[in-house]
Amino acid sequence: MPNGRSVRTAGMVVVRPRPQTAKGMVFMSPEDEFGLLDIVFRPDVYGRCCRQIRGQTVILVDGELQKAGGAISVPAHRARGWES
Repeated sequence: MPNGRSVRTAGMVVVRPRPQTAKGMVFMSPEDEFGLLDIVFRPDVYGRCCRQIRGQTVILVDGELQKAGGAISVPAHRARGWES
């Protein structure tokens, strides 16, 4: 997919780092059958959706594909827990 394309992804969250040096940014790494993906939450976005995703095993994220230096990430626009 091209850089900047809107995407929707879901996966089981395996990593939830929240480094103090990240200026309020929150990172999550959900895994699906293709591997891990880095999701980036700006403080305002995380503030809007933290109740829906905090503690969830599987999350659904809408965002924009970002490719830089061989790394792929998705800055989130919105997210929620996966409902079966």
